[in-house]
Amino acid sequence: MNERELLERLRRSEGYDAALLRIAEADYGCEERGERAPERVWVLLVRRDGSRLSAEVPAAAVDGPGWTEGSLCRLADLGLRP
Repeated sequence: MNERELLERLRRSEGYDAALLRIAEADYGCEERGERAPERVWVLLVRRDGSRLSAEVPAAAVDGPGWTEGSLCRLADLGLRP
């Protein structure tokens, strides 16, 4: 499914305000993730208005619900402000 089709699906679906375009490992830079720090992932989302949002979020926020690229989601469930 391409981005345009995903955006159309998002706009037809009530209760969701974003769709996951990409999911990748977070960039911890030259410092490694701390032993007790939660694992994070980088996500690229498209919002209902067509704008994109790039953010790092806890991996559990994506893995817990089983979301994959192309999944519809709520920004609040990822810990992001709508």
